[in-house]
Amino acid sequence: MGRILAVDDSEVILSELQTILKNDGHEVFVAANGAAGVAMALQSAPLDIIITDFNMPEMNGVQLTQAIKKDPRFAGTSVIMLTTENSTELRKQGQDAGVRVWIVKPVHGESLCKVIGKLLKPKAA
Repeated sequence: MGRILAVDDSEVILSELQTILKNDGHEVFVAANGAAGVAMALQSAPLDIIITDFNMPEMNGVQLTQAIKKDPRFAGTSVIMLTTENSTELRKQGQDAGVRVWIVKPVHGESLCKVIGKLLKPKAA
C-alpha cells in the first residue's frame, strides 16, 4: 500500500487517521503542525500521500504544501487537504499550491480510503 504522512494539530484527528490508514494497510507517519509536517516529510521521503489540515499553528496546510512541493522528491506526492474550511478562495490557494483533493471534515474512514485508493492506483499500474 502507500506511505502516508498525516498532519493535524488535533491529537484526536491524528489518532483516528493513524488507525484508519494502518487498518487499510498503509505505512503512516504523523506530525502535529505544518512545520513539523515539513520536517517529517523531508525525513520520511519518499511519500505517496500527505493528508493535512488547513488551520494549524506555525504553518497552515497550503504553506506546508508549498514548502513540500519545492522539493523535487515530492513532485509525484498527492496532497489531500482534510479541513473544516470550504471557501472557494482557500480551495483555489490549495489547488495553486499543489493540493489534489479537498475534503471537508468530518470524513468517514471508508470514504477517505476510497480516495486514497484512487490516488495510489496510477502508481500501482
